[in-house]
Amino acid sequence: MSRKDKPFTDGTPAMNTVSITGQMLTGAGIAGGIVFGSWAFIAGLAWLGTFLPPESKEAVDPTPDSFVNRVME
Repeated sequence: MSRKDKPFTDGTPAMNTVSITGQMLTGAGIAGGIVFGSWAFIAGLAWLGTFLPPESKEAVDPTPDSFVNRVME
């Protein structure tokens, strides 16, 4: 009893295995795209940073109070 509108719904173990494997591979592909896409973005920013002049890398912090830990009295 197979349905022609949905090929993986006849309930046989082989078709269930094919369906589950396809879903797992799709998820792995999406996760890999996110991980490697993030890595490529960070690597691209690091590569762009190599074009900055050395003086800009040694500049004084423009917001010196942004990360100061103040002791509460």
